[in-house]
Amino acid sequence: MEGTSESIIEVRNLWHLYFSSSGAPVEAVRDANLRVRRGEVVGIIGQNGAGKTTFVKHFNGLLRPTRGSVLIDHNEAKEMTVAQLSRNVGYVFQNPDNMIFLDSVREEMRFGPRNLGMPPDETEKQVERVLVEFGLEGYGDESPYILSQALKRRLTVASVLSMKPKILVLDEPTIGQDRLMANKLMRYIIDLNLKEGLTVVLITHDMRIVAEFCPRAVVMANGEIVYDGETRELFTKDDVLGRAFLEPPQVTELSLRLSQHFTRPVLSVEELVSEAREIRKSS
Repeated sequence: MEGTSESIIEVRNLWHLYFSSSGAPVEAVRDANLRVRRGEVVGIIGQNGAGKTTFVKHFNGLLRPTRGSVLIDHNEAKEMTVAQLSRNVGYVFQNPDNMIFLDSVREEMRFGPRNLGMPPDETEKQVERVLVEFGLEGYGDESPYILSQALKRRLTVASVLSMKPKILVLDEPTIGQDRLMANKLMRYIIDLNLKEGLTVVLITHDMRIVAEFCPRAVVMANGEIVYDGETRELFTKDDVLGRAFLEPPQVTELSLRLSQHFTRPVLSVEELVSEAREIRKSS
């Protein structure tokens, strides 16, 4: 959905410093400012070490600012516990093994809603619905430890969504998924965004996913936000792409090379086909 004018995440002059093994200070995030409106879908992109995950971990209290502030739904994050923030912010880690700890898939799914005080009947309905949506219904009684990495990743996303957060933060959710399942996962999340106003923050290296599913892109390089705007416009910014060592998806690159025919960067194969048909009609 289109984000409302009301902000649900507001980052003000955020700095995060840590000390290396040699004792030298490292500026992982430098003077970052960001405003995410309720109901937006935002992709946070950049190379390894750009500061993306460090930055976003401030949204649910896993990290606290060295300087600056983060407001979540108008509340100062550093004054709230991780448990309090988790009622609004569902965070899916990059490594699913860091989130799994119970004896069955179904128990993993129940844990969050129970801890948030969701009534048992509602919990069971929510768990069964999400299991089906993520193709996990045949694994409900299985140990999560024996699942493939791809299934574990699906499970962690499903477990967080079962808690019905206002904000969903996904750190590289499509790694290990084939194209079909990656698209299914993202379409399910976008459906929640459209129907329920879920705010989505996606950390990813997958430029195709950003192009197809994130209307807004935030690019980080060396701990700084170097671009914040429309994803389509990003692909016209060679200086930003070069600074962040990013490349457009192949279909977008093709449309840029054929700029005499395409008046704007194309973001998906479907869009390429549609615009090519219009070009053919008008020729």
